[in-house]
Amino acid sequence: MAATRLTAAAVLAIAITLTHASVSFMDHNEARQGTFSFKVKRTTPVPPRLSSLEDTVNLEEGQTGFVLECNLDVGDDPIAYRWLKNHKWVTGALGYAYRSHRKLHLALHAVKREHAGTYICEAANEAGVHSHAINIVVDSSNMKPSVINKELPRTDEVLSDMAASMSDVLAEGGCKCDTMFLVHFAPDADAPPETVAAQANLVYTIGESIVSDSARVSVMTYSDSLEQKLPFGKGTNHCALRDAFKGPFTHKRWATHIRPVLREAFKRFKKSKSECKILFLPLFGYAQGLNSKISDQDILEAQSLKKLGVKLFVLEVTKEPVEDVSKIASQRGDGKPYHWRLPQHIWPTIVMYMKYMTEG
Repeated sequence: MAATRLTAAAVLAIAITLTHASVSFMDHNEARQGTFSFKVKRTTPVPPRLSSLEDTVNLEEGQTGFVLECNLDVGDDPIAYRWLKNHKWVTGALGYAYRSHRKLHLALHAVKREHAGTYICEAANEAGVHSHAINIVVDSSNMKPSVINKELPRTDEVLSDMAASMSDVLAEGGCKCDTMFLVHFAPDADAPPETVAAQANLVYTIGESIVSDSARVSVMTYSDSLEQKLPFGKGTNHCALRDAFKGPFTHKRWATHIRPVLREAFKRFKKSKSECKILFLPLFGYAQGLNSKISDQDILEAQSLKKLGVKLFVLEVTKEPVEDVSKIASQRGDGKPYHWRLPQHIWPTIVMYMKYMTEG
């Protein structure tokens, strides 16, 4: 069949459906008409599907360090995940939920009888919802009295309160906040590599839940200098946040005063036009071998940030409480500071429950 040539004067009438398109035309110069058709490919997100290596897990009461794991076999982002037990959300009283690449984890506290039951890992995107059940059986027959009486530190209450407080501030800002997360690195016993990995996972877990086109997120590592891992940028997305945590986390310098860190954060927030600004500041092993308290100059630098409208959240992980740390933190509506402290010997319990997100 001879090809039909259209001139510039041709008038096209186009009718298109989602799966099939046809084009009708008439060439007024040559009084010819015809129709040709073509297919339009429609892309549909793949719904999630979960699986696990074991459907039943046998644990002993008092056992520590166990992590439930579900694998995401297929599924297109964005995907929302959650853990359920007896049709209710799993709370911090049982363990910590976190994610790594294509996996969903639930790190259990020291196993107790109440851990027994059926756990559901669930994944959902716009194409569908899928869940997978794992049954936990707890054996108490070999439980030793010395282990029964041993209580692990309750870090879940601290972390839950911190996350809830940040959610409240984000809500007040209409979820259009600029949030800077700092990760503290010190190449000594105060902040060894596994500590940095746990910080990165904690920051990613918080940041991943708030990042959007309107809520910008920045990530920095610091010792006595800053290294920008993810700058503030319009349209910061989940992939950009994930890539910011692809190692290595390295600093050649030792931890020192916090003043220059606050000063550099001030420079970056000064450029922000958002009315809602948040700075998450972890202090690990601060003042070990240095000063025993936060200096007046540190407090002044913090006040400069507060004048810009920045709310400072401070997580202190030290052997002994550092004097005046709460003075650099912002205050809640009830006058209490956004300051939380965990004794340094407790932090390894968080490290045990949190893997660096790019592992696996």
